[in-house]
Amino acid sequence: MRDAQALQRLTQEIGARVVFHLAGKVTARQELGLVADTLGGNLLSTVNILTALAGSKIEKFVLAGSSAEITRDGVPSSPYAASKLASAIYADMFQRLYDVPVVRTRIFTTYGPGQEASKVIPHIINSLLASQPPLLSSATRACDFIFVDDVVTGLLIAARSGQPGGAPIDFGTGQAIMLKDVARELAKLAGRTIEPVFNAVESRRFEAAAVADIDATYELLGWRPAWTLQQGLMKTLEWFEAHESSELTREFVPEKQ
Repeated sequence: MRDAQALQRLTQEIGARVVFHLAGKVTARQELGLVADTLGGNLLSTVNILTALAGSKIEKFVLAGSSAEITRDGVPSSPYAASKLASAIYADMFQRLYDVPVVRTRIFTTYGPGQEASKVIPHIINSLLASQPPLLSSATRACDFIFVDDVVTGLLIAARSGQPGGAPIDFGTGQAIMLKDVARELAKLAGRTIEPVFNAVESRRFEAAAVADIDATYELLGWRPAWTLQQGLMKTLEWFEAHESSELTREFVPEKQ
């Protein structure tokens, strides 16, 4: 995705009618060392594919954006957030100037089977399965958690029904759930009585609390999330229980939440 010439050749060879762009460096950590990685992995990759598609016969370009694009005061809260916000701005420009049929989406805090171990829900599950207390940030930190199957369904519908050049389409549940409630529900589902250690991980600064506008998404696409939090957590827990011995589940160090 960072190689503009290779990407140009690839898009010409495939000749796709619809392109979903989900590649990138995904972490909301705030270290200085992530600036270059997210700049190349997110912004440059997006500009490369937009450039490759300009002038093509593509019918839809579905950009997987992030709730991290939503800021408290107009300033992104992480290198990742900055790269995603800049990617959205470039996508809008390519739509207007070069007629790339962009459908922008904003995906909220996604979880599900196979997610990398450093993310918060896999970390809680892996800790519980190992009889260790999950190490979390603030108990009251709240996120709009959305199960991955609902996101996939939403993206497919967006490819069929989304209007290029419109407002970003939110995929979330429209509800903010606190970490303490997620941890409590997972402990109950896993049959564990282990208590998390809150404030053991530094909270991210300046992060805006946001929930998806799913009413607007329903009006546009007819999409609503089908999975409840309990159903999604149970499906995710079952997957991690079945893959306890895999390399994916051995790391128990959570990223800053």
